[in-house]
Amino acid sequence: MISKKLPTYIHLSPDENPAGEIIAYDQKHQLKITVDENKNNPTSSYASFYFSSRETLYDFGLSLVWNAVYGNPNEMECLCYLNSDGIINVVNGMRMSVDSARLFIFVDE
Repeated sequence: MISKKLPTYIHLSPDENPAGEIIAYDQKHQLKITVDENKNNPTSSYASFYFSSRETLYDFGLSLVWNAVYGNPNEMECLCYLNSDGIINVVNGMRMSVDSARLFIFVDE
């Protein structure tokens, strides 16, 4: 059972990416990506996505949808960006943890 009700209606606008609105003010909402690369057998390599909350997963999904519709048509990057106060900023609708791998998404058109 999900304890918090997340919005089920999404309005997209080219002027505003809705991703990051839910997670913007609470540092606990983070995504950590780890990569396990098997150099002997590349087909058994994998990346794991660890979302600290359902809100983080929700905003990640919003970010993907917005970028598919309005964003750069060929690429998207998510990375950990610390501001001068040591606070992790939201980049492209996602707050990556300090120990996370960077995420690059490429689309062939």
